[in-house]
Amino acid sequence: MQSANQSISVIVYAPALFDLGFRRNVVAGESLSLFAYLTGRGVACTLVDRFHRNAGAAPLLEHHELRDARIIVVHLWTSDAYGARLVEIVHELAAARAANPQLEVIAHGPLARSAAADLLSSGAVDVIVASSNSEPAILRRTAGTADLHAIEALLGAFLGTFASLSHVPVEYLPSGPNVVFSIRGSRGC
Repeated sequence: MQSANQSISVIVYAPALFDLGFRRNVVAGESLSLFAYLTGRGVACTLVDRFHRNAGAAPLLEHHELRDARIIVVHLWTSDAYGARLVEIVHELAAARAANPQLEVIAHGPLARSAAADLLSSGAVDVIVASSNSEPAILRRTAGTADLHAIEALLGAFLGTFASLSHVPVEYLPSGPNVVFSIRGSRGC
């Protein structure tokens, strides 16, 4: 039996949040975990990890999966990137939307929550899903499609669980000296 989620093409996007010299060996474990979680629930997913410099990921616009994607889930986890870097990320997302007009964007993480008004008013993001102690808080700019609501619900459920890396396919796990996986609840790394 085919899952209804298989028709939804999602890009899980971990943007670069710092310059190249800072935290270069840190892997966005939360994005890896979300990728595994969505894939395990039948969602056609692509992981674009620009956060981990050693992965050498191409810019978002260069990924051929962008052409067919319906949704980008972008993880904005640190307020250290507030300001100029956040403006660059907004421009990246706006360019992705210009290249694919059917694209809807969900942002999550502490930076998404604290910059929600800016992200939503820019038009680059449709929905902010913020974790809380009980139900996830959802802030929206548009009503959104059924696909958006389906991924929003899965993200809300994911945020209510421990961010596990145990189901991440080995080919997505960066290796090398000094690699650190940063996940929710790890107090940084």
